[in-house]
Parts: sequence; structure tokens; C-alpha cells
Amino acid sequence: MYRKIYEPRRMLVALASIFLWLVFLIFLQNYQAKTGRKFQAKREVQISLKTKSLDVSKFVSAVPLHPRLLIYNRVPKCGSSTMIGLLIELSKLNGFVHLHSGNYRDIWLNRTVLEHMKLEWLTISKSMRLSYDRHMLYFNLDGFKEGEAAWMNLVRDPVERFISRFYYKQQNEATEVIKNLDSCVDTNVSECIPATINYTESQISYFCGHELQCLTLEDGWALQKAKANVEKFYSVVGILEDLHTTFQVLQHVLPDFFTNYQFTFHGIGRIVANKRSENFQPPVSNVTKKFLRSYLREEIEFYKFIKRRLYVQAKMIALSTNDTSYDLET
Repeated sequence: MYRKIYEPRRMLVALASIFLWLVFLIFLQNYQAKTGRKFQAKREVQISLKTKSLDVSKFVSAVPLHPRLLIYNRVPKCGSSTMIGLLIELSKLNGFVHLHSGNYRDIWLNRTVLEHMKLEWLTISKSMRLSYDRHMLYFNLDGFKEGEAAWMNLVRDPVERFISRFYYKQQNEATEVIKNLDSCVDTNVSECIPATINYTESQISYFCGHELQCLTLEDGWALQKAKANVEKFYSVVGILEDLHTTFQVLQHVLPDFFTNYQFTFHGIGRIVANKRSENFQPPVSNVTKKFLRSYLREEIEFYKFIKRRLYVQAKMIALSTNDTSYDLET
């Protein structure tokens, strides 16, 4: 008697459990698709790209998708106001904490400062996901396990950055007469452009690190070291001239930090202008720009390397996700 009554109930319970499990699997699949967390493994992406005659092996980031700590060692005059604003907005949407450093001068850090900084990051990142920004040179993150921390950054066309910094420095120094870069180059190059590029003026040095050769920027060693560090440690290095692609790649490669970027003011791809220096920057002639391209040869090589890497990452994502929204240069 009791067996006849309860057997149908047991069957209904079993069917209901199976139904709920299937609903959960469908929800999980949709969630992964929306958040971009179901990203193809590096080897699978490489195989799909080889079929299209595109060698990307040296451009694929080895940094995992879900670090607890994200470090943005911002390069001056490379859209840091835009990126910081984006991170602050996204910290509220995506549930992480962003720490902003107001130190704009001390980019080389001694061992005591580095150890204190790493200890602070380790402590905070254990309880919450953390992003941090500061003008500083790259350094090794010993003490963190593999996959716990990642680096990102933005760079800019070196000629345009040099021009921007030239006028920005004059404005900050409160000089009564603003030098014109065209006239300065015509009359006295050494007054405007030093014989060698100082590490504080170089984009390369921010990726090279704290070694002595990174500070002297001699013999091309710093350039090669910077490239190697980018390949090994940086999840994404974007370019100011293409924030749209930069933000798309960031969202796929670092979804815990950059998901929902398109819903923020800073994520629409426009650069936040620096009001302090825009009135001090007259047009620069093509002759001066040509001279600067010769002067900044290594900086331009590094910029082209970063740009090429970013677009390869974007092509990887587009091919692996069938995303046709990427508008990439050939």
C-alpha cells in the first residue's frame, strides 16, 4: 500500500531534481558567455589562428584570467586620467577595491618601499580583489603565487607624447615665456632635446624595471628587457590611440576587473583631456615631428611592438569567440 503511494512521488522528485540541474547548467553556460569567463585555452587559440596563417605564439599572455591583484604602473601622459577614472567606476560595478597613489615623482622605489608595498598588497588581496595605480617602474612580484597578480598599462605614440610632455613641463614650471618646440628645434636642439633620453622620460623604462641598465637605456638592452617583461608579465598593454580595442581586450583578458566597461562614462573610448596643459600646446610642424621620429627610434620600436601585440590579442579573442565587433587595423 505505502509502496504504491510513495513510488510516484519519488519519481516526481527525481525528475524535478534532473530538471533543476539542467536549468542550472543552462544558466551557468549563459553566464559564462555573457561575462567572457569561458575563454579558450592558449593552445586551442593558437591552433585556430595557425589555420589562418597567423603566428601568435610569442604574443599570447601567460597571465591567468582571474588574478586577485591588478597593478597599473601608469606611464605619464598616456591617458592615465582616463584609465584611473574607468577603474574607479568599475570597482563599484564589479565589486573590487581600487587604490590610487598620489605620488607622481618617485618612480624608482628602493627595496624597503617595494617590500612594504608587496606585503600590503598580499594582505589586502587575501580578503578582496584589488587594483592599484602609480607612476612606477616594473618590479618582480616575489611572494605572490602564480596567477594571483597581473600587470597592465597604456602607452602612447612617442612623438605625440614627447610634444605633450614638452609643453606640460613648461606649464608646471610656471615659466613666463612658453618655448615653441618648432623654434626651439630650429635654433638650439640641445636646449629642447637632451643628447640621450632620460629614463624618467622614456616609456621603455616603465616596463624594463629597476636594473641599472634600465636606468641608463644604453645599447638597446632596456628595449629588449621591456619587451620580454611585457610578454611574460603583462596581461594587456593598450594604446591611447585605440581605447576601443584596448577596453575590449581588457574585458576579455581580465573580466573580473573590466567586465561592464561599456556601461561607464570612461569606457566609451574618449580620452579625458588634461585641462592644465591644453592651452599651452600649439601645433607642431611635420619637419619637427620627422626629427623627433629619428630621435625616438627605440621608443617607436617599442610602441609598434605593443600595438602589434594588442591587435594580435584582439584577433585571438575575435576568432575564439566569433566576435565581429572588433575593428582592427590590418
